[in-house]
Amino acid sequence: MNNTEPFFIGQRFYKTYPRELAVWCNKNNAKITRVSDDLVIVEPKTEHVSAYTNEELKELRKQAYEKEIDGLHSEKLRKTVLNEWTEEDEAKYVQQVIELSNKIHEMYPYHQTNK
Repeated sequence: MNNTEPFFIGQRFYKTYPRELAVWCNKNNAKITRVSDDLVIVEPKTEHVSAYTNEELKELRKQAYEKEIDGLHSEKLRKTVLNEWTEEDEAKYVQQVIELSNKIHEMYPYHQTNK
C-alpha cells in the first residue's frame, strides 16, 4: 500500500481541481481557496500567509471584504433607499466595518518589503 498523500497544503490547481480533492480536504481539515485563477489547498485556521505573495494576499483580502462587508453595504443601501437608515444604524455600520476590516488585515497581513 502506498502511503504517499495525493494532495498537500499549499498545492495549487489552475481554475479546476480533481473531484477527489474535496473528499481529501474534508478528511484532512483543509479547504480550497481561490487566489486569482488558482485554487489553493489551505488549512482553514492557519492559511499559511507566508506562502502567498503580497499580490495574492491583496486578492484574498478583496475576497474577504466581499464576503464579510458587502452584505453590510447592501443593507445600508436598502434602508437608505427606503428612508429607514438611522444615525444609530450608521454608528453600528461604521463600527462593524472597522472591526471586520481589522480582522481581515490580521488574517492576511502583507509582507514587509525593504525599500
